[in-house]
Amino acid sequence: MNHLIRLLGKLAFLAALSTLLLAGQASAQTFTFTLGQFLNSPDPKANDVAFDVYMPTTSPWGQQKPVIVFIPGGAFGVSNRQDVASFAQFYANAGYVTVGASYRTAPASPWPAQIDDMQSIVRVLRHHAPLLGINGNRIAAVGLSAGGMLAGWLGAVNQPDAWGVSSKVQFVVSVAGPWDLAKCLTDFSTVNFGLPDPYTATPPPGYPDFSALGTVINLFGITDFSVFSNTATVIELLHKAQAASPVAALSSTASPTVLVHGTNDTIVPASQSQIAYNRLQQLGVPSVLHVFPGAGHAPTNDMLLAVHNAIVNWTQLSQ
Repeated sequence: MNHLIRLLGKLAFLAALSTLLLAGQASAQTFTFTLGQFLNSPDPKANDVAFDVYMPTTSPWGQQKPVIVFIPGGAFGVSNRQDVASFAQFYANAGYVTVGASYRTAPASPWPAQIDDMQSIVRVLRHHAPLLGINGNRIAAVGLSAGGMLAGWLGAVNQPDAWGVSSKVQFVVSVAGPWDLAKCLTDFSTVNFGLPDPYTATPPPGYPDFSALGTVINLFGITDFSVFSNTATVIELLHKAQAASPVAALSSTASPTVLVHGTNDTIVPASQSQIAYNRLQQLGVPSVLHVFPGAGHAPTNDMLLAVHNAIVNWTQLSQ
């Protein structure tokens, strides 16, 4: 059955590429696939995960095009690939093969469903590299907010499939991404843990409300703050947060990483990118941290320019 699923997935790619060849010289063409065309997951939600592949009509890299996977944010509760469509289209028009990704969302699909989906998408791209005309060793992940965390995971961990196809990307750009979920929990610990009604408490400095705390526990399928009245549950949750944090998964083999963050980000504090940068530097992993004074969570034009420069520099270095 798995071989049949893989064959159907290959036929889907062939059909889409044939359409592209007949489309004439135009801007980059977009084709939508689902993981169900390539996988046979016991979770039907995984099979329904969709991703858009943007194919350039011309490229300076010929049949060895680099790939950029754009990962949207949404506090893990929303995953709208249209949020990154303009970025994917722009770079596809420049000759890259790009992907607008989506993934299962919490709390209906708790962690690690999100990273499982992203790793599956990367493996699909790499397995079908000849059909896509890409270099399977030149895949980058660019993530915004929650997507920045997932991009960090893709650069830190390799989870090959049964055929040995790698899930690891070769370059990471994380924009306002959370890297240490356990710290997010402990940031709130002095004012929240053990309180039966956290809404009456005052958020810690840097957080306007309890939405960041809610996002973290939501990722693990928890929607009720009352869990913090139970010490054992809090300890279990903290362990889960540590295990889900990309900073804990980093090693000296992690891929080069660029971190972009605004100092006035009240949703994901800039300290999150600083923590990741410090750890990457400690491990000797090539990394750069761009901090933008006064910028909030939404990327400014200057932040987007830093992302663009990072992509161009990676492309030149990885040829």
